[in-house]
Amino acid sequence: MTCLALVLLASAGCDERAPPAPPPPRPDAGPDTGPARDAGEVVVCTRDGDCDDGVCRSYADLRPSDRAAISLSCGAPETGRSPVGAGCLRQDECDRHLCAFAGTCVQPCAGHEDCATGELCRAVWVATGPNAMQSLDACTAQFALPGDVTVEGPTPGPELGEMAVLDELEALAPNALVAWWVAEPDQHVHINSIATRDTPAVRLFSGLPSSHSAATLLWGIGPNTLGELTAIRFPNGPMTPPSTTGYTVGLTSEMTSPSERVVLRRTETGTTFDIDAYLLGGRAWESPDGSMPEAMAEAMTGANALLATVGLSIGDVRVHDARGFLRARYSIVESRFSDDLREIFRLSAGATRPSVHVFFVRFIDGALGVSAGIVGAQGMPGTGASGVAIGADPIPDEMMPSVIVHEIGHFLGLFHTSEANALVFEPLTDTPECRRDRDVNGDGAVDSTECAGAGANNVMFWSGTGTEISEQQGALMRSAYVTR
Repeated sequence: MTCLALVLLASAGCDERAPPAPPPPRPDAGPDTGPARDAGEVVVCTRDGDCDDGVCRSYADLRPSDRAAISLSCGAPETGRSPVGAGCLRQDECDRHLCAFAGTCVQPCAGHEDCATGELCRAVWVATGPNAMQSLDACTAQFALPGDVTVEGPTPGPELGEMAVLDELEALAPNALVAWWVAEPDQHVHINSIATRDTPAVRLFSGLPSSHSAATLLWGIGPNTLGELTAIRFPNGPMTPPSTTGYTVGLTSEMTSPSERVVLRRTETGTTFDIDAYLLGGRAWESPDGSMPEAMAEAMTGANALLATVGLSIGDVRVHDARGFLRARYSIVESRFSDDLREIFRLSAGATRPSVHVFFVRFIDGALGVSAGIVGAQGMPGTGASGVAIGADPIPDEMMPSVIVHEIGHFLGLFHTSEANALVFEPLTDTPECRRDRDVNGDGAVDSTECAGAGANNVMFWSGTGTEISEQQGALMRSAYVTR
């Protein structure tokens, strides 16, 4: 485990830290510094429960120290500032001087019990200076969903391990999203089978976690997931058959671990989704004031034009600018299956608004972009499956809109129209398939030239060079759990 992972995963240990240096005398201290105290009365805290007076907040005279755990002390929240849960861009906008990287004012915690129902105590980062970001454990929303979505659970799921374990689902009425996760963030949860509970059972999906080209059959699902959470959408296209008896899902994980399950349901579809864009070094983009860099704004305009063909649009784009160590640490991703990606996607912890979390890094070895899953953790920020990453530096300007839509399409539930091996196709009926007979050079793979007129023009073709979106693809995206 890297040093950063230790910072990200460790619980806040403020009880064992040496107290920060006392602030210098300030005879003109105003209400924004908290109650007046003698130097010896600084009360170090981890959570509000440690404070007899005031709340647990950023130390009033904090000196930025990039990569360090943030110093916390008891004090009065600053008047005229935003409360916990409000949106923010800078720490001084929040009454506790704690603005999470995902753009929300947060409160510190030592464990889940310190947080409200529907919140989890998780690591977040706070920008404390022009080149400094510091970490703390804070209460973060487990769900960030549109108002029409109902949440069933979380409830106990099956005990997972290396051998496949079957979980029984009752009949799922459209539109439903089911997610399973384990508490240990170093584990991966995989789906390797889906079947109806009819007699005889109808096999809908079968694949191995070791193969990213596993057959999609009638229910498309991504067998490979990057994080501790995996999910399915029902239906995932017109080929997904309804069953009055329900479904059986086979799940595996690297280690024995209990799991939890949640079922999300919604009755509406949307036409707009927001984006939270995180700048982690890609194209050297920076945004001190929260505005989009010019080239990024042009890419979003191009992506909007593609989505408009199926009645979709990008709404609010909120920009989050990484600094110092955090930007340097995550600007290069050594593998599309790297643990770095899981840590990157967890940086969305603290988000409270439905959106797609898009992380712009410089380079991803082996890919122009990566989605955390098919489908990803829609409306569930802060997990290792909660976003998409774009390796921005090698992508030409004219191709950037297609790559953005392609990866967001995966996150919302879309597969490649045809995989490079020309053996696996998405479970939709209105997208062309490029089969092996088009492999004219016999190299075992098909490219955009060989598949001209057979799906290469679709934005979800495996090479990511197309610009067309089918109506069935648009319908799946419109019914996603982040649209409004």
